[in-house]
Amino acid sequence: MSQRAADLRLPRRRSFIPWTRTETGTLRKLFERGLSDAEIADKLGNRTIEAVKRQRASMGMLRRHPNEAPPRPMIVVGPARTCQWIDGDPRRPGWSFCGRPSVDGKSYCAAHLRRAYIQPGAPKRPKKEWRDPFMASGRV
Repeated sequence: MSQRAADLRLPRRRSFIPWTRTETGTLRKLFERGLSDAEIADKLGNRTIEAVKRQRASMGMLRRHPNEAPPRPMIVVGPARTCQWIDGDPRRPGWSFCGRPSVDGKSYCAAHLRRAYIQPGAPKRPKKEWRDPFMASGRV
């Protein structure tokens, strides 16, 4: 085994430069202002991001992330016994429900019921014939 291979297996030692009181005080102030570890390391000048993270953790200053639940999606339902077909794009303002009386036991009026469901035994739409775009343009 070569010396280089042996060196690669050894754990790398971290250089340790003690933190001064001024540096820890600056770290605390910048952390309380809400600066990121990268910004703090940049302000200190001679410290890496990892060094800032380790020192901050040793000082008991942990990042607290609010455990807020994401907002629940809003469910909009039209009036009972009316057609629930959506007219317009529900992601944009101005959309509405059809609102006509619904067919008994269904969510839609007769017109939208025909659009929403395929009747058993109904003829299928003919498939469009596929055309090669290169042949249609005359290029080969």
